[in-house]
Amino acid sequence: MEDEEDTAQGPAVVYVGHIPHGFYEDQMREYFSQYGKVERVKLSRSKKTGRSKGYGFIEFESNSVASIAAQSMNGYLMFGQVLDVHVVEPEKVQENFSCT
Repeated sequence: MEDEEDTAQGPAVVYVGHIPHGFYEDQMREYFSQYGKVERVKLSRSKKTGRSKGYGFIEFESNSVASIAAQSMNGYLMFGQVLDVHVVEPEKVQENFSCT
């Protein structure tokens, strides 16, 4: 039972795909903070141009908050784009959210 509680309260990462142009790190942090404390935001960018690749990752303080945010935002229509949002399994999360 303790393991389940630790998992529910530990940090979790959410993948956000189909991010509209102009919705960058600051906007993502501000928007997703309505669900709970956002620890880190990483938007994937082109190494050549620096432009967004249209997907990113958000780390929430707790797994339960990340799950609620993912359920609420998956399929959400934002600026003409339908977001693809889901919680990333802990074993697939890289330390630095490598998004290259």
